[in-house]
Amino acid sequence: MPTFNKVNSWFFSEMKILILLFIYFAFYVVENKNYTIAFDSFGYYAYLPAIFHLKDVRLNNIEPLAERNKKESNSELPLYQIHQVKNSSNHVIRYPIGMAVSYSPSFLFSYAVCELFGIDHDQGFNLIYKKILFYWSFLISILGIFILYRFLNFYFNKNISVFVVGLIVFGTNYWLHSCMYGQGIMSQNYLFTYYALLLYFTHRFYASYRYLFFSIIIALVSLIAICRNSEIFCVLIPLLYGITSIKDFFPRLRILLSNKLNLIISLLPGLLIIGIQLVYWKIVTGHFFYYSYQDNPGEKLDIFNPYLMEVTLSFRKGLFIYTPMSILMILGLWFVYKYYKNWSLAIISFSVINFYIIASWSCWWYSESFGQRAIVPMYSVWALGFAALTNYFLKLINYKRILYIFCLLLILILNLFQTWQVDQGILPVNHVSRDYYFSVFGQIKSPSDEQKSLLLTQDLIGLKTEIDSPFLRSLDREFIYSTLPDGGNMVDSEYSISRLDSQILNTNNPFSKSITIPNKYLNNADFKMIKLTAWVSSPEHTGPFKFGIVAHRIANGKFYGWHISPTPVDLFKEKQFHKLTYWYMVSEVQRNEDVFKTYVWNLDERELIVYGMEAEVYTPKTRKKIFLW
Repeated sequence: MPTFNKVNSWFFSEMKILILLFIYFAFYVVENKNYTIAFDSFGYYAYLPAIFHLKDVRLNNIEPLAERNKKESNSELPLYQIHQVKNSSNHVIRYPIGMAVSYSPSFLFSYAVCELFGIDHDQGFNLIYKKILFYWSFLISILGIFILYRFLNFYFNKNISVFVVGLIVFGTNYWLHSCMYGQGIMSQNYLFTYYALLLYFTHRFYASYRYLFFSIIIALVSLIAICRNSEIFCVLIPLLYGITSIKDFFPRLRILLSNKLNLIISLLPGLLIIGIQLVYWKIVTGHFFYYSYQDNPGEKLDIFNPYLMEVTLSFRKGLFIYTPMSILMILGLWFVYKYYKNWSLAIISFSVINFYIIASWSCWWYSESFGQRAIVPMYSVWALGFAALTNYFLKLINYKRILYIFCLLLILILNLFQTWQVDQGILPVNHVSRDYYFSVFGQIKSPSDEQKSLLLTQDLIGLKTEIDSPFLRSLDREFIYSTLPDGGNMVDSEYSISRLDSQILNTNNPFSKSITIPNKYLNNADFKMIKLTAWVSSPEHTGPFKFGIVAHRIANGKFYGWHISPTPVDLFKEKQFHKLTYWYMVSEVQRNEDVFKTYVWNLDERELIVYGMEAEVYTPKTRKKIFLW
């Protein structure tokens, strides 16, 4: 009976947070989850089938995963999540191993169920694996919400704590990115939970200096770091807690060193977690430390050229545009600085550094998402300041309190409505321009074709033989680069050819003269279209010929956006030359030092004659704006 009374008492004391969790659960149940492991989450998950089903951690044969990737994404999507290690037949997974570690309880349980009942594993992609993974991820979200609430309880009453947590869950993009469209198995809500746990156990540790809590902190920091390597600065949160000067480090260090055996034991779980990543890299690449994004130099950290305005104020993915609640959270950091000195240096320094790193990623829009998905884990860290700000205004007995509540209500309604718009396809998760955003603001019907024309132009991948006439009419020819004499006069006859200096390509000299365009001439618009033309012939004109026009970009000496045109079939006939034309899109890249390069590559053993190349650069007539100004 005492135990029952205790449970009953706890249940009623936590009734409000339980109601909040039930509402969240209800939304999750009715949401169409689709149970698909695709795109980035496929890369997170790929470690597990590679190890347990394919028995090929080095991925010498990636065909099974390549085919599975197409099936899961329901497209001909290339296996961008995995790339070949230089000078090796091994293939390394681009994403860190942390999410696979996070998925492992779900995966191992599914594996055991399939083994027990003799069910085909389907390489770890049958419906049992998928459903259990989705519901495991949902439990991770529930844990994060509850732990964040418990953390706030250390400093605020239950009403403020549950109110603020509810605002974060339903008043930001956390809701969509934790339980809609399969986003629940992405890294955002896992990291949100891990940060909530890190805050909670940091508080518990410094209140008691128990080695158990210290061990959990080290494990969490390690897990966060191998989920997203750039989040390594989360170590600042427990490290700088309670620090106001350098002298504050020494007393805590003496306490930790007072029992060296316990300290060593406490470090082991974290070292083991970090070791999983290091051992994987060593086995597959031969190095303990490896930069796994090196296959795509187009995506990297631009530390000296951060995209702060784009990340915060753009209508494409601006944090303040799509998650205005974040403005109040950031304002709350001032209350942390003023009233919560123990947390001040830890939270503010981490927030500045982590936000700067997120804003420095060259793909600052982070693919398809509602607002800035990379910021979602930081909501846990900002919750203390947000609660302090909210508590301050709710204690006032004047118009300021009413205005603040009204502001919260507007933001909440806006977020819920725009989340619904995303669900209905009215508000896309990418390519939104300023004009499109305002055209569908408050709209409840599907966008018209005229409205869709306001969207930013979607990237065209690869070399295209032609583009739509309406699209072509929206472009102006800006300038031309040419390897032809006389500044690039067009070749239109055999007579013209006879006047040109030709180049013979063979096995010893397979590449033609190239055209190189500095990126400073290409990044001053939303995109540029480049019309590539080459004039070629062959003295040996029998059978199919293997050659193509190559186009790519270069960053720091490394290629990205590399494509080659399809090999023409039965192209050459006696005494004929051919004009080949393809279109290549250059998406806006801010770095002026990058370059675009194109040339003809002869892959055949027979000779190919190249008379010249041209690259005509077209720019959109109207620039679609992503900022208010």
